Amino acid sequence: MKSKHIYILLLIILGLGALLRFYQLGAKSLWTDELATMVNTANIVDFKTFLEHTVNDDLPKFYSLLLKFWITLGNSEFFMRALSVIFGILSIWVVYVLSRLFFDAKASLSAAFLTAISPFLLLYDREIRVYSLFTLLSLLATYLFVKSIRDNKKYLWLLFTAVSILNVYTHYYAFLTLGVQWLFLIIRKRSYRQLVKPWLIANCTIFLFFMVRMMAFIKDIAYFAPWAIPRERFPFIFTKEIVEIFYIFFSFTVGQTIMPWNFYAVPILLVTIACFVLGIRKNSSLARESLYLLLLIFVPVLIGVVFRISLPRYFMFIAPLVYIFIAKGIWVLPKKVMVIAGLVIILGWGYGLKNYYTDKEFHFLGSVDPWREVGGYLKENVREKDALYCLGLGVVPLRHYYNSSIPGFEGPGLIKKLESLDKAGTKRIWLIFTYQEEYESWLKACAILSKDYTVISEKKWGADPDYKLKKRFFKKNFLPYRIIAQLYERKL
Repeated sequence: MKSKHIYILLLIILGLGALLRFYQLGAKSLWTDELATMVNTANIVDFKTFLEHTVNDDLPKFYSLLLKFWITLGNSEFFMRALSVIFGILSIWVVYVLSRLFFDAKASLSAAFLTAISPFLLLYDREIRVYSLFTLLSLLATYLFVKSIRDNKKYLWLLFTAVSILNVYTHYYAFLTLGVQWLFLIIRKRSYRQLVKPWLIANCTIFLFFMVRMMAFIKDIAYFAPWAIPRERFPFIFTKEIVEIFYIFFSFTVGQTIMPWNFYAVPILLVTIACFVLGIRKNSSLARESLYLLLLIFVPVLIGVVFRISLPRYFMFIAPLVYIFIAKGIWVLPKKVMVIAGLVIILGWGYGLKNYYTDKEFHFLGSVDPWREVGGYLKENVREKDALYCLGLGVVPLRHYYNSSIPGFEGPGLIKKLESLDKAGTKRIWLIFTYQEEYESWLKACAILSKDYTVISEKKWGADPDYKLKKRFFKKNFLPYRIIAQLYERKL
């Protein structure tokens, strides 16, 4: 394939990726995690606050720092999300150049194409969160690591060190990529013995630059650890852990906008896994650096599952590596089979993209709850002397879209508040339910209010047609609606 044709095709793929990521970028409401990022951004006022631990979050602040400069140019929801989109588009290009280190142009362009249309990547490339930047930096670090151990040039080691420093200031899982590099060099120590010195210098430099944030790192881990490592779940080789590993790779290959019980998921999953395995088996350079790619695909997932930190988005940087092997696997198939496999993936992922833009079959509905609509409804209907109480995490976006002074409660706090309420001085009460984990508390709150108040209005948002299947599959409460606003009026 001629270089001119390659560049044209790559530009078309980048354009497609940009179109999918920019399309209706401001349509969905901001949700809790995005608003947390905005708070982190606002709290950075100097170098000291950049290094400090972030309350109610557990991530470094490099993305928030970039966002702080970005929003000086515009602060619409579309524009703020555009920063993540740009990182996502750049990742498509990096996937191509990384794949070219191992495979031919056809397979590499295919890998870039899969990255461009991936429903899983699209989901997080369009959020005001660190994940698209983390993916970009991780892919760049992987490319520079492979180039460095091949060519052993000083400028490559310097670039690798700089990108890795930025990466550990973006997401702590960047340390997993460094750990995999150590593991790879230990396995291949005979082949890379001459690289020990530059490798150690690079790692010592990364560690020294990170030392200035060590205290914040310890606080972040302390904030995260209580729920991340429940002791009763060890040892980890149980059914739930196996399901978690399966779900992570399901997210990579099928996405999070096609339910696992949807029939369309089956052929997509089978074809992508078959192509992935073929891509590994037909890789003639497996004995060399591509072993590092395979270690980088599997080792972080296993570590994350062991330590109970296994949300698929934390491993988003691995998905493009999976696509590189899938793309290679597609091209080793017989021509007719290759066409069928390609159509299954394109049509299947197209179905997932359609679901994304129409808010259907989301595994996690928290990112598509219609908070803008809820806030508008409350602005139109809440009176000046009405009391309003919000149960659950939804209080964060409601403070953004409705009123920054809304009191938010967890279950016990709300029950205590309602039991001590001055009912004589409170004629109307709004109860906003926003978090399904608090379902039992919501029922108790309704029972308390029903003694002295009557429900005169009820509005529901976020219909979930899969709630019954989710209840059966996940063994916990799911409701037909995500958000419920009830207006209570005191009985005469």
